[in-house]
Amino acid sequence: MSDKNPVWSPVKHGLRKYLRTGEWHFHQRVGKRVLSGSAETALKTLAQEKLAAAVLQAKKETAANVDPNSKETMGELIELYKFRIKSQSFSPKTIDKRLAMISSLLKTWGNLPALRPRDVTLDGILAWRNTYRETRGPDYTNKTVSMLRDVLDLAVRQGTLLVNPAADDEHLAWLPVTKKKLVMPSQEQMDRFFDCLQNASPHTPKARAKHVRDYLEGIMYAGLRKEEASLLRVSHVDLNNWVLNLPAEIVKGRVRARTVPIIGEARTLFERLVKDAGESGAVFKVGKRLRSLAAASKKAGLPIVLTIHKLRHLFATTAYECTQDPQVVAQLLGHGDGGKLALDTYAHVRQPKVIAAAAKIVFRPYTPPTAVPIHDPAEELLEEAKYPEA
Repeated sequence: MSDKNPVWSPVKHGLRKYLRTGEWHFHQRVGKRVLSGSAETALKTLAQEKLAAAVLQAKKETAANVDPNSKETMGELIELYKFRIKSQSFSPKTIDKRLAMISSLLKTWGNLPALRPRDVTLDGILAWRNTYRETRGPDYTNKTVSMLRDVLDLAVRQGTLLVNPAADDEHLAWLPVTKKKLVMPSQEQMDRFFDCLQNASPHTPKARAKHVRDYLEGIMYAGLRKEEASLLRVSHVDLNNWVLNLPAEIVKGRVRARTVPIIGEARTLFERLVKDAGESGAVFKVGKRLRSLAAASKKAGLPIVLTIHKLRHLFATTAYECTQDPQVVAQLLGHGDGGKLALDTYAHVRQPKVIAAAAKIVFRPYTPPTAVPIHDPAEELLEEAKYPEA
């Protein structure tokens, strides 16, 4: 029966065709190994090229003592990667982001955990990435590919993989990321926003609405990060010197502390917050997640949907407009790059400032015309009367 209806073509030069699909497969002995598996193409010339590359790879692995018979799977490597990131000095937020990225990778590459590291090919990564980027966007896709590279690096270091396919920067170059242009609201629009937020719903307790407003205004006036604001305590607020002393354990990176000046407009707010703080010592009485910002943004007619992090952008924009010094803005934001990130990402030019600046642009400075003296006979008569001839 099988002779009359064969499934495979005869093996020739290390290749055989699966007749039901027309796809070529490897079947080539290299030393003590037998290369097998799909070439993922119906073109014989392309299958021959892939076979030659696979044979060369097998010979390199043999020379480098890479274990081709290792049973370790990508699922086991991913669990090892999870263990290592949890063991390092990452912040809880960073760890959560990495774990969410791993979960996203596994959801979109269903059979990845069952694959051996050597079965993860460049073509396979490219095929997955093309699908992944459609729903995750280029920036998140780049970060996920970078994480996959870190996972496969574990296999290289353990001797179960010779070359990391995710490290092929030529064929797996980073996807271009287009920065979103943010239009920062004016202070008049922000005043309307806060009024809409505080009076958004009759079902929201007035005390709760006031706490939300205090929280958002505090972030806007000080340029705090969400986590810094949520962990800010009364002991960090110095009302004598008008500064917020943020210890390293609540600052991003957990490396160095930073000091944030309390600007004049915010002093009354922080005085009241310190006075009203409870036993916990927390300055702000709301969490990091708020659901009413989008509705208030729309109702107030803001040019963007405001988020907690965009308030930090608003602070940076206002600080740069007032100081024109990117290094000062970087210091206020807690950046250590001298202002590059502040200018590239955080500071945005508002249209009224553009119009005001454009009014100062002059190609040919105005020069008033030279006054031409006008002959007046009456003046001559007066001069003659003052100095009559002798």
